[in-house]
Amino acid sequence: MNKPTIDLWILGGFLGSGKTTLLNHLLADMHSKQAGVVVNDFGELGVDQHLIEQRGDDEIIELNGGQIFCSCISGNFVKSVNSLVEKGPEVILVEGSGLAKPSALSDIMAQVLQTSGDRLGYRGFVAVVDAQRTPQLLQVVNAVKEQIDYADLVVLNKTDLVSSEEVQALRKKIQSINPNAEIRETSYGALSFSMLPNAPLSHEYGSSEYKGWGDAGRPKALVWKPEVLLDEAQLTQAVEFLSKQAYRVKGYLRTIEGLRFASASGDQISITPEAVPEDDSIEEGLTVIVAPRTAARKLFKQAIEQVTA
Repeated sequence: MNKPTIDLWILGGFLGSGKTTLLNHLLADMHSKQAGVVVNDFGELGVDQHLIEQRGDDEIIELNGGQIFCSCISGNFVKSVNSLVEKGPEVILVEGSGLAKPSALSDIMAQVLQTSGDRLGYRGFVAVVDAQRTPQLLQVVNAVKEQIDYADLVVLNKTDLVSSEEVQALRKKIQSINPNAEIRETSYGALSFSMLPNAPLSHEYGSSEYKGWGDAGRPKALVWKPEVLLDEAQLTQAVEFLSKQAYRVKGYLRTIEGLRFASASGDQISITPEAVPEDDSIEEGLTVIVAPRTAARKLFKQAIEQVTA
């Protein structure tokens, strides 16, 4: 059997935890290593691909409309990884959807490794944890606990937003869920490439504890494309309203002042100007991830009423 020549890591973590920011830090810290990247968005709009700071010949593949450990797109995930393997990068980084449920990871990775021709070495699952939002999220979304439980490395991110006492309390909670995973504290996802795990821990995958989505149900992805042109202040107000009703708000919208990128998770809200690509490849609209019983028409009507009253 040939020694694996391509290292692969999967980056997980709930919506808005900072996975893309971490991915960009890792890519920047890899220097001359050539990378392949798979980006998985739960919603139909591809947003994260445009946020990746691509270097030279790095290859990026985007998978939308589900999460990679679900049968809905797991087959495409296996094909995507192996298409990158054929291009011969030194490293493959997979940014999973924030709603990824990794209890099926061992089965999916077995398929990937089996079809890679012994050229791929799986090095581990990295769970990014939002230090501010996770204590509350653990109470309502069992996918958050699942991601921590199956992690080989937990990146406790956004520690600048909470007190040292809150950080220590969350560390203890993480250790109670997964006592074997290493925990590294970061702000703005600033983790060096050398800190990634070298090999996965021994996990008992497929626990019945994580079957289904828990009492809150399976979140759903909505797309909001307002019929009226908003100014930046109105967009900010609308995103603030939507963020109070949703797990995550993210995407591009054209305002009176120009194209804006909106990102919100809880009260962490950012509206930034964006240059329009020459090929106009950005699809406008906000992906809004909500609880399953949320009525889209009512929610979006209320958002417009907030800014036009």
